[in-house]
Amino acid sequence: MGLIISIFALEYDGWKYILVDGSGEVEVVNDLDLDFNLITNTFLIMVGSGIFIYLMLVVVKRLKKPV
Repeated sequence: MGLIISIFALEYDGWKYILVDGSGEVEVVNDLDLDFNLITNTFLIMVGSGIFIYLMLVVVKRLKKPV
């Protein structure tokens, strides 16, 4: 769930860098395999979603209790 949200909501386009020489010509385009920003964002979204769902369940449980 966190990966899907991270890809679509944060407009993930991969992590690459482009080396340009002095005349403005592109020398090298490197795509890196492991993207720590994507992994970190996915983890934080999963933790945040879990905490949110837990808090909502606690609120619903308290509202259903007879006073």
